[in-house]
Amino acid sequence: MRAVSATTVSAWMSHALAWAAGVWLTFGPFYQGVSATPVLPGESGGETARFTATLIEVNGLQVILLLIVPVLLTGIALVAVRLLDAKRTGRKILLWVPTVVLLGFCAVGIFSIGMFYLPAALALLVGAITGSTRQTTAP
Repeated sequence: MRAVSATTVSAWMSHALAWAAGVWLTFGPFYQGVSATPVLPGESGGETARFTATLIEVNGLQVILLLIVPVLLTGIALVAVRLLDAKRTGRKILLWVPTVVLLGFCAVGIFSIGMFYLPAALALLVGAITGSTRQTTAP
C-alpha cells in the first residue's frame, strides 16, 4: 500500500477547511442584530425581535466570488501535490504561491472573513513547508 505524505494530508486538510469555511460563510448566520419598536409615553413596553442574516443576504450574490478564492487557491496546491513530482520546481511554486496569497487574503480580511480561512492557510503553510524539504532516500 502506498504511503501518504504529510504534504498530501496537509493539502487535503487545507482544501477541506477552505470548503467548510466557505459553506459556513455562505449559509451561516454571519450578521445578527436586534430591532425594537418605539414606545410612546404612557404605553406598555415595545416589542424586540432578534434577526440574523447571511453574507449573501446582506452583500448580494457577488460575495460568492470572494468566498471561492480560498477554495481555488487550496485546490491549485492540492492538484500540484497530487499530480506533480516532488522534485520538480513547478510543484514548489504551485505550493508556495497559493500559500502566500491565501495568507495575504487572511491578513487583509482578518477582522471579517479572513479569520475563518486562517486554519486552511496554516494547513497549506505546513504542506508547503513539508513539500519543499528535500527527502533523502536511504541506499
